[in-house]
Amino acid sequence: MEVWASIDILGGHVVRLVRGEISNAIVYSTNPLQVARRLAGYGFDGIHLVDLDRAMDRGNNIELIKRLIQEVRGVRVQVGGGMRDRKSVEEVLSIGAERVVLGTLVFTEPDVVAALIAEHSPERFVAALDYDRLGRVLIRGWSSSAGMELLKSYEFVANLSIRNVLATSVFRDGTLSGPDLETLSKLGPEQLNMTYVSGGVSTVEHVRALSSVGVKGVVLGRVLYENLVHPVSLISAGRAISVSKGGPT
Repeated sequence: MEVWASIDILGGHVVRLVRGEISNAIVYSTNPLQVARRLAGYGFDGIHLVDLDRAMDRGNNIELIKRLIQEVRGVRVQVGGGMRDRKSVEEVLSIGAERVVLGTLVFTEPDVVAALIAEHSPERFVAALDYDRLGRVLIRGWSSSAGMELLKSYEFVANLSIRNVLATSVFRDGTLSGPDLETLSKLGPEQLNMTYVSGGVSTVEHVRALSSVGVKGVVLGRVLYENLVHPVSLISAGRAISVSKGGPT
């Protein structure tokens, strides 16, 4: 199982939100480049960059993100947050991001997404499926519904030829309360094999549980910034069970 580290940027700072609420923002660093260097040094499978300002229509951090990508050269980087039109997506791809995370655009303009995939290949994109307690997918910075349940959205995404999904439990995000294993248990093998999980992961046991379920990867946030577990232990936990099953994914 792949283990990724998340860097959420708000106003040029590294932050974490609790359940996506800006009023609950926790500032962990005013030096994102230093954070990126430190995380890259641990050997994560990739860095997940989120532009919260763009997601909330408060401007963007594109120049900083460009510097962050250059800072961790050689490490896979995917960028999300407010990628709601072709121009934004093309801009992020042009500065060196390996993948772009698409949420709102997938549901509001699927034809644009299909065209981008045809031009750049399916592997360059990740569908962000952020869902609430009732399993409803949320868009526009978690402010409105996509009008689709999580399980149905997998079929919708597959029809667009997107091969990677980031499933985020909004009600667990930033809470350290553990991953939403109940919802994940409802997914089939093909869905699990394309799914990265985010939200609530705070222990080695949580990472092992996700690996046992069979998801493709996990994206870690707050657990890395509050020094609850050494990053190497979390990375090792994600890879150990995969090896016992016959080799890393």
